[in-house]
Amino acid sequence: MRPRPYQIKAVNDTLDVLFDKPGLNPIVAMPTGTGKSSVLAWTTRGILQRVPRARVFHMTHSRELVAQDSSELQTIWPNAPFGIYSAGLNQKQASMPITFSTVQSAVKNMKAFGKQSVLMIDEAQLLSPNEETIYQRAIKALREANPYMPVVGYTATPWR
Repeated sequence: MRPRPYQIKAVNDTLDVLFDKPGLNPIVAMPTGTGKSSVLAWTTRGILQRVPRARVFHMTHSRELVAQDSSELQTIWPNAPFGIYSAGLNQKQASMPITFSTVQSAVKNMKAFGKQSVLMIDEAQLLSPNEETIYQRAIKALREANPYMPVVGYTATPWR
């Protein structure tokens, strides 16, 4: 599978922000059907190629997206060291270098995930600034273990 030029740009721009501009939380805005799952996968691989001991946490709101995003990573990187933490998929692997999870499953046991290097949120338009929301509680818990952990949002509708 070969990435399209705009996907390569999205991956490179995200990696540049993560490695060259600490403290920023980038948004990757791509229209529906342009391969956000592929960009998430290539970005994850790029992070672990640069920092082999990194831990990347993928979070979203549905088990279907967990399955889609993890399947795309396997397509792009067949030997990727990942686990899935989703009650809806009957899997609870929290200690792998790459974790795919629904926010609903993860927030119930955030301590299980330890220190994460990067949090990637698919469908980031669902992320509210309200500190009492499920996503904000998850981010807060992850940042207790790593206050410098960047959050990368992926969405087709960044204005939401």
